[in-house]
Amino acid sequence: FVLDNHSTVADAMSRNVSTIGPDEPVSAVLGIFIERHYGALPVVEDGKVVGILSVIDVLRAFRDHLSR
Repeated sequence: FVLDNHSTVADAMSRNVSTIGPDEPVSAVLGIFIERHYGALPVVEDGKVVGILSVIDVLRAFRDHLSR
């Protein structure tokens, strides 16, 4: 499909989105990012989106851990 000036978010968004839970190990999520070429995943708890985890979030946490 082609986006134009009248396209909406619904026209461009991904469907059948993968999600993760807040207790998911970061190592497992990194595998999903790499294998599926994702840059971020919604974090879902009790059927509600409670956040978004991005590759940058993980890198920042890793950097902070290393600098302790």
